[in-house]
Amino acid sequence: MKYNVFILGAGFSHAISPKMPLLKHLSELVIKEAKTEGLIKDDLDKKFQQNIELFLTYLSQSHPWLSKSENLRNRALFIDIATIIGDKIRSIENQITKQPPPDWLLKLIKYWDKSRSKILTLNYDCLIERAVGYYKDFKRRVIKKFKYPVDIQVLTDPKIQGLIKEFTNEFKLDIYKLHGSINWFYSGSPVYYGEQIYQIGLIGWYADLMDIPSKEYAKIISDKVPLIVPPTIQKTDYFQNEKIQAIWYEAGKALKNAKNIYCIGYSLPETDMLIRFFLEDNAPIQKHVPFYIVNTDKNIVKHYENLLPSCYYEIKEEYVCENQPVEKLVEDLVQQIGGRI
Repeated sequence: MKYNVFILGAGFSHAISPKMPLLKHLSELVIKEAKTEGLIKDDLDKKFQQNIELFLTYLSQSHPWLSKSENLRNRALFIDIATIIGDKIRSIENQITKQPPPDWLLKLIKYWDKSRSKILTLNYDCLIERAVGYYKDFKRRVIKKFKYPVDIQVLTDPKIQGLIKEFTNEFKLDIYKLHGSINWFYSGSPVYYGEQIYQIGLIGWYADLMDIPSKEYAKIISDKVPLIVPPTIQKTDYFQNEKIQAIWYEAGKALKNAKNIYCIGYSLPETDMLIRFFLEDNAPIQKHVPFYIVNTDKNIVKHYENLLPSCYYEIKEEYVCENQPVEKLVEDLVQQIGGRI
């Protein structure tokens, strides 16, 4: 079976709301918070030029010129900053969901549902899942399990177990969160092969995640840290767990069976070799598959043409424009299915 495949980058969430940070702004927010908490000093900030990707890459690796204790302190700082990233995104997400989701997002979710599309996202936020909750009328203070294609076990306190709601089989959204999620938690160990990954129950669009009573919330995640693969240049240590490997494997199968690919808000940085190799190794079985770039940056077309093998991906640029490229795409997709949404 052939699928429409959507690859979502930070620009997609930014299109939902300009409050959602792109990498540069996220770097500024996180480094500022880390300084406020006394976690980093100005000399480190200057060394990495407020580049959170470079900074976290440095912290995540053991360096032979450092002592064991210094490498362990770097690892601890890495976990602290990754946690700040999760907290910042969660806080911004809760601000965004005080208003209804944009109309185009609900149309796109309905299109995904009707067309059984495959969604490969590089984002940590839960805006899509919570918008699905809006679509299904789970809007306020409802904790629910989201059925990801690879099962992520729900972790809940018995006191709030009765609030769990689960989407029925009438709605299926295959969303592959390749870089983890702010509602996924694990031990924080650098080696977590065989470890159970948990998801904290999601909440309807308007509810605040921190509305869960603080004692129950603290108990849920007291010994866990968010499973988000930070924007590091080197990510391989994070893919040792079987569940994470399965997500990438299944996403690769979806890409191989793609009939159309829509890449929304992702610029394929030269440093992100992992995604580049992923796209090359999982090139569609059908050659010359249309690869639609949905972006505001007109210079990105040549970039993709230079990086992706043209015999497999046929780069399309009709959705590369300065004003509302995502909205334009959604309207065209709706028309393809007869405007029934």
